[in-house]
Amino acid sequence: MKPFNDLSKQSQVATLRPFAQKFANEFGLEPTSIRLANHGYNTTFRIESTRGTFAVRININSPRTLENIRGEIAWTSQLAENPKISAAIPYCSPSGEYILASDLPRFDRPLYAVCYHWLPGTPYPTRPSLKLVKSYAETLHLLHENPPQLPQNAELPTINDVILGQTLNFSDFGYENYTLLFEKILDKANFIYHKLQFSQTSQIIHYDLHMGNMKRSGEQIHILDFDDCCYAPPLFDISTAFFYFRSQPGWRKRETQFWKFFPYSPPDFGVSWQDWEYLIASRRLLLANEILTIANPEIRALTPKYTEATAEQFQRLEQSGSYSRLDAPD
Repeated sequence: MKPFNDLSKQSQVATLRPFAQKFANEFGLEPTSIRLANHGYNTTFRIESTRGTFAVRININSPRTLENIRGEIAWTSQLAENPKISAAIPYCSPSGEYILASDLPRFDRPLYAVCYHWLPGTPYPTRPSLKLVKSYAETLHLLHENPPQLPQNAELPTINDVILGQTLNFSDFGYENYTLLFEKILDKANFIYHKLQFSQTSQIIHYDLHMGNMKRSGEQIHILDFDDCCYAPPLFDISTAFFYFRSQPGWRKRETQFWKFFPYSPPDFGVSWQDWEYLIASRRLLLANEILTIANPEIRALTPKYTEATAEQFQRLEQSGSYSRLDAPD
């Protein structure tokens, strides 16, 4: 039997489907159908059941410990009590467990699974209206205003490095010609990030609030996937989110509108707008480094093109002082 990471996408999903059935049963859902919702960094199945519609997420690439997942559940549980915020609501098993575990053969750690009520709404648009930008800014601020109180058996990691303390692996995978550029970007981004740590108090942030982790019902925004929540300066939450929006033409105009609705901006904490560009770009470096070893084979196959495109984007950043994910500066 091949290791899980060496299986094709179809084989990985087929391997995980019985676990989705097992976890759904253990959560007491009595499933009537199980459909793949997403197989990327982690794997989520949509469960239709006599009790409603649910999302069962199985952590595949996530390094989250049991204590980290308890921190996620603590925050989402507390947000469920806030009428101003619409976030995914966790669901527990009949025995009161929010986190289930199982063993996957030839996998190096337990499979952890969590269950959430399925959020209503449609995908957040790639080109949001002014009203949606306003709602997005207000929702993000509300999240920052409502960090959780963690129980004693829970903990969340603290970000002290823009690539989460990882080692740059590009030379090991044959990309030595990009190493100096990537190290230069890393050093600049970390210097700016450390400066931000001194000027803005770290707290628990979402850390992955892109379009795919939001839904909308009219102007109401619903938030899901808190798997990456951690301690960091709140501005880093925004720079991370902006990275994903930068793939959309015209988003720069929306950024200007965003800051009109948000109560503060990077210069309020000693981060210049050019510094801000490096913080946004740092997410790209983290992702480019991670996909070298990610379990999902389809994502891993993107490595050559993704690494080359990353280098091109960083070269433009160094030349212009502005970060763009588009073929030409936006």
